Amino acid sequence: QYSDMAFLLLQPKEHAIKALFSKDMADGAYLSTGGLLSCFVIVFIFTIMTFGCAIPVGLFIPNILSGACLGRAVGQVLLDRGMKVRPDVYALMGAAASLAGFSRMTISLAVIFLEITNNMYLLLPLMLVIMTSKQVGDRFGLGIYDIVLELNPNIHLLEDSVGEDHQLVLEGLTAHDVCTAEVVV
Repeated sequence: QYSDMAFLLLQPKEHAIKALFSKDMADGAYLSTGGLLSCFVIVFIFTIMTFGCAIPVGLFIPNILSGACLGRAVGQVLLDRGMKVRPDVYALMGAAASLAGFSRMTISLAVIFLEITNNMYLLLPLMLVIMTSKQVGDRFGLGIYDIVLELNPNIHLLEDSVGEDHQLVLEGLTAHDVCTAEVVV
């Protein structure tokens, strides 16, 4: 006997993600739709709660896990209704959509997931999912990293802080002017 929620939540997240992306589970194990949806809600809520804290919990892995749980749940529902689908592919697409929705990355995210799968046939569906998720997210507001940059007044990445006099100096410089051939140890 096993608990699918405990299987996903109590082991290292990388192993849970690998299991969600797997076609068949070991020993014929089955992840129930209710368990997958419960795991999605738990991981999603804890990710939201811990994001504002000053602890290094990250956003990438929890978003991959929550998206994979939701995607695999959708795949399970379709599979239970008699459709010939692969829930592992739905988990992969759910994870890609989740990451694209919160980070608004496009090309780099498609490359990351292409490297995960090593399957060129999934490139077009991945690109469609990522772009759709990004467009839906853009309709509702900024990406999470843009919001963080706007909320922190000490980070000046989005401002043009170079004055006109510095701009004139920088425009006249070439790479040869600012680089040195001497190796500094």
